Amino acid sequence: MSQVLPNHKSGSSSVGIYLIPVAVYLVATLLSDAYFMGDTPGYTTSILAYEHGGSFNWDNTFWEFGHLLWRPLGHLAFHLFSPITTRVVGGDERLQLTLSLMFLSWLAGLFSVVFLRRLLGQFVESWIANVIVVGACFSNAFLNYAQTGCSYVTGLLLLIVGLTLLVETRAQDRLVYKQLIAGAACLAGSVCMWFPFVLVLPAALVTPVVLGRSFRMGVPATLRATLFTAILLGLAYIAVLVHLRIFTLEALRTWMLAAGHGYNQTGIPRMVFGLARSFVNMGDDGILFKRYLLHDPYSPVTLIQLVRFSLWKLLAFYLTLGTVGIVTLCSDKGRRVIAIVLVAALPILYFALFVFEGGMPERYLPLWPFLFLLFAISMGSFSLRIVRYVVIAFVGVMIISNFGAMSKWTLQRKQELIKPRISELYGRLKPNSLIAATHLQDELTSFYYNYPFNPLNRHGDVTVYNVLEPGAA
Repeated sequence: MSQVLPNHKSGSSSVGIYLIPVAVYLVATLLSDAYFMGDTPGYTTSILAYEHGGSFNWDNTFWEFGHLLWRPLGHLAFHLFSPITTRVVGGDERLQLTLSLMFLSWLAGLFSVVFLRRLLGQFVESWIANVIVVGACFSNAFLNYAQTGCSYVTGLLLLIVGLTLLVETRAQDRLVYKQLIAGAACLAGSVCMWFPFVLVLPAALVTPVVLGRSFRMGVPATLRATLFTAILLGLAYIAVLVHLRIFTLEALRTWMLAAGHGYNQTGIPRMVFGLARSFVNMGDDGILFKRYLLHDPYSPVTLIQLVRFSLWKLLAFYLTLGTVGIVTLCSDKGRRVIAIVLVAALPILYFALFVFEGGMPERYLPLWPFLFLLFAISMGSFSLRIVRYVVIAFVGVMIISNFGAMSKWTLQRKQELIKPRISELYGRLKPNSLIAATHLQDELTSFYYNYPFNPLNRHGDVTVYNVLEPGAA
């Protein structure tokens, strides 16, 4: 049985191979900011409530099923970084904690880029690995969430590190058990950061067998790694269940369902757009699609407008994915790579279709290393140059589209447009006021949640609350 042999010439022996990925990541994050902070404000609220002796309910939220160890890690970072964050944002604990969480995500993003380069270097030439990593740096969900206080990129880092350690494991190594346990601990840790990473664990665990140097040596190591991952993950959740005194199935079910926050946005259209949005920023273009498909009489959208503003990005993603997939299927090596991608993708797509929020770009971050591995191997394994051109062109689309949406200048202009309304309103409010906006998309809500360091938000004496959240129960 032939295998996709690792290319050790482009492996991890030289620090110099990481200079381009690190430099690109530093420049990308230096010149951009997150356009959507996700659940960052919710994390700060629950961590600070726990910090100041909140009730058992806050303890329950602190140890949330879906992000088991993210808040405890953030709580630790809050105290470790306090001497620095106090100098940057003053005595506001909310901003101190926000900055600590954001630094954790940013650091995780940096090492994600490094380890993705190390992983790809096992299989393809150096220049191909660098092209793919540059595209990965600018992918929409990654570039955004690496600059927020959310747990997704930290979970992604642990997944990539675990996958890399397992792929690099050799049966003749004297430290094989230590490397397997370290890889398994990283995979279990990714799930503790965000539970949906559990859906791609089978793909991560079989990758060394399918793409490794020896099938016979890979199977026993994979079985051991699977056992270690299950044990470590089980111990982490059991410890928290005992701490929370959850000993019945009903209590366990209540705790698990609480992690969903009442959301139920599923279906094929949301999945189709959500997967593409994970890689290419489409702004609020989903609204245009809804208006077009539902023939909105108040805000009509024509097909020409749809193609001009948004449809080309969607087509670019799926044409690239389709081209790479079809060409890759033409060889035995390619079919094995496709098999790994399918093992990773099918559970994620099922989850998006029938379980939870298929339209959100972060839902597909667990697929990130597998799809970029597919792109890299497709560029390195085939003589058809069109594959390379298509992938490189798509990397260009990601850079232009995503950096255009997240550059500091773009986001600053957005804040300046909202500022007059915010300033007029805030000037009339007393300390500790509560603003109730009708829905989550109101600019008052987005300004409050997405720009926590704006001078208007740094006083901490105003809270914005949205009455309705589309898609929530």
